[in-house]
Amino acid sequence: MSDGAIVGVATVVCLFGGPCLWGIVSSYMTEWRKARVAEQAAVLKRDMIERGFTADEIVRVIDAGAELEDKIAGKSPQPSGHR
Repeated sequence: MSDGAIVGVATVVCLFGGPCLWGIVSSYMTEWRKARVAEQAAVLKRDMIERGFTADEIVRVIDAGAELEDKIAGKSPQPSGHR
């Protein structure tokens, strides 16, 4: 291959391969984070049940955590679907 062909192939790979790789990694990390958050929420709920919390208390704690996350992220609060 000549130097010009190598530069052309490298350009095409960078223009198309880079964004594709970025999208794949971004999607994977987003889904991984969702799975970790769900896992942590399940552990918290199980721990609260073992400690004798009522369902209303558990919902209140989970909703308070969601409101805090929204404040940190700068989002407007969303109504809870638990009630």
